Amino acid sequence: MRKGCSSLSSYMNELEPVSRAVLLMVFSPCKYIASQATYYLSETLRAFGDVCLEYVLASLKLNASGEVSLVADSYHTITNLISLACYSTLPKYHELIVKREGISSLSSIIKMCLNGDVHIGRSNNASHLHSISYGTECCLSNVSSLEGEEVIVLYSLQALSQLIAFLNIVCNHHKIVLGEIVVCKKCRNSEAYNLFESLWYILNNSFGSGPKWYSAYILSFFGFYGFPSKLGKKIAEAIDKNELADIELLLAKGQSLQVHSPIIVARCPYLLSNETSLPKKTAWNDWKDQNSEHHHRKMRHEIRISDRVDSVSFVKLLEYIYTGFIQVDDNLRTTLKVLAKHCGLKSLYDMLNRKLPEWGTACASCNFSEALEPIGNQLSDIILEAKVIEGVSWNCTICQSPVPHMHAHKIILLSSCDYLRALFQSGMHDSCSQVIKVPISWKALVKLVHWFYLGYLPSIKQDCTWNNLDPEWQLHELQVYVELSSLAEFWCLEEVEEQSFKAVISCINSQQKSSLELIRFAASLNQWKIVTVGVSSIASIYPKLRDDGELEDLDEELVDMLRAKYVSYCQHGANACD
Repeated sequence: MRKGCSSLSSYMNELEPVSRAVLLMVFSPCKYIASQATYYLSETLRAFGDVCLEYVLASLKLNASGEVSLVADSYHTITNLISLACYSTLPKYHELIVKREGISSLSSIIKMCLNGDVHIGRSNNASHLHSISYGTECCLSNVSSLEGEEVIVLYSLQALSQLIAFLNIVCNHHKIVLGEIVVCKKCRNSEAYNLFESLWYILNNSFGSGPKWYSAYILSFFGFYGFPSKLGKKIAEAIDKNELADIELLLAKGQSLQVHSPIIVARCPYLLSNETSLPKKTAWNDWKDQNSEHHHRKMRHEIRISDRVDSVSFVKLLEYIYTGFIQVDDNLRTTLKVLAKHCGLKSLYDMLNRKLPEWGTACASCNFSEALEPIGNQLSDIILEAKVIEGVSWNCTICQSPVPHMHAHKIILLSSCDYLRALFQSGMHDSCSQVIKVPISWKALVKLVHWFYLGYLPSIKQDCTWNNLDPEWQLHELQVYVELSSLAEFWCLEEVEEQSFKAVISCINSQQKSSLELIRFAASLNQWKIVTVGVSSIASIYPKLRDDGELEDLDEELVDMLRAKYVSYCQHGANACD
C-alpha cells in the first residue's frame, strides 16, 4: 500500500494482484478470514495508514473532478480504489474518508463511468493475466464474471458498501409505482439522489454480477430489496388484476388475497408445500367459460394463513415472489425476515440481513422456470403445440398428445404477450381451447417458452463448441431464431424479435457456406431485415457463388439483391483505395 502511494509506474503491475488478494480476504464471506485479514491490515497500517489514505483520497479526487483521466491512469485508479475499499472495512478511517470527501469522489467516479460508457476489465490492467493459459478462456464463457468489464465501478461500490451505513445521505421516501421508482422531490439534485440514480441504472442494465449485487446491497439502505426486471414488472400486473387467480389466501381479520398457483410454486413452493394446498388438476379441464369471474371464484382453492402472520409483511412477501423487487420500511424488516426464512426465500432473507454478496454468486433473478417442472405441470391450463416432426414419435408423461408440445400457464403467457391476452379474453372459441398451435419447430418453441418464463432468449455463445460445430448444425440453430423472429412479428413480441435478430446477425459469416441457405430460409418467412444483413455478409463472394452455380436455385429477387450489394461493395472498395 505504501508502494501505491509512489509515483513510480513500475510498481503498478505487481500491485494489482496483491492488493486484490487483500481485498478478497477482507471482504470474505467467511467471518474468520475477514476478521483476521482486517486485524492484520489494521496493524500493518498503524504506522503509515493516515498518510497513505490521504494520498489515495487526493488522487481519487483528481479522477472525480476530471483533472486526471480514469482511462489514461487506470492502473493507478484501480489500485487506489482497491486500497480505499480495504480502508473502508476499518471504522477508524471512516471519519477521515468522509472529511476528505471520499464518498463524493466515489459517487462521481461511478457517475463518470456510467455517463462516459467507460468499460475496463481486470485483464486490461493485470499483466499476469496476459499469459497463454488465460487466452484459452473461451470454453469457460458460461462462467459469470463478478467484475465484468466494470472493475472501476465494482471497487467503488465495494468501498461505498462499507461506508453507506455511517452516512446521513440516505432517503427512504422513494416509492415504487408500476415497477418504476418515483424519487422523493426533496432529494432531486442532491448527493443522495445522484448516488441512487447510479445504483438504479446499474440494476436495470447489463453489468456484471458484482456491480449489480453491491448496488442492490447499497440500495437496501434506501429501503429497496431485490433486483428489478422486465419480467417482474409484467407479472406485477397480475397482482392488481387478479386474472386467472386460482388460490385464495385467507388472512387474519377477514382479509383475503387471490394468487396464482404456478407463480407460487415456481418462486416459493414452501407456501404450497403439501398436495392438499394445490388446486386439483381436473379443475383446470372443467373450465369452459374462461371469462366468468363467478366461475373463477367458485374454482379458487382456499388456503388459510395462520393468524400469527402479519398481513402487511405477508403482502410484501407476495410482492417479492411476483416481482423480485420490493420496498420495505424499517419497521417491517424484522417480521419480513422471519417470513422469508420460514418460506425458504434465502435471497430475500440475506438481503434483509444486509449480507454482503459472496464472490461469484449469480444475481437473484425473477424467473418462473420451476413452474415447468412436474409439480408445475400439474397446474398447466394450456398446451403449446409445435410443428409435427415427421417420422418422430412423441411421448408425454402428462397427456397422450402425439405432437411435440409443452404444458404452460396462461397467467405467465398473457403477462408478456398482448396477443395471447386478447386471445384468452376474446370470448371466442379459441379462447376456450386447451391447445394453441404455434407455427414453429420444437427447438424454437423451447426457446420461446424460456423467454416467457425467464425473461430472455438463450443466446448463442460463440466459443469453441460453436466454432467447431458442423455448418449444417449451425444453420439449423440459426433457423430457430429466424422462426422466432417471424412469430414475434405476428404475436407482437418486440423483445423476442430484437433478441432473435441480434442472435442471427452476430453469427452470420461470409465464409460460412450455410449463409446462403439461411438467407433463403429468412426470405421464405419474410424476414427481410435478416435477409439484408445476410446478403451484405456474402456480397464479397458473389462472383464465386455465381461461377460455382450456387445461385441457380435462388429466387431472382434475392439474386438481384446480392448483385446490387456486390456492386456497392466494389464501389466502396474502389473509393477506399482512391
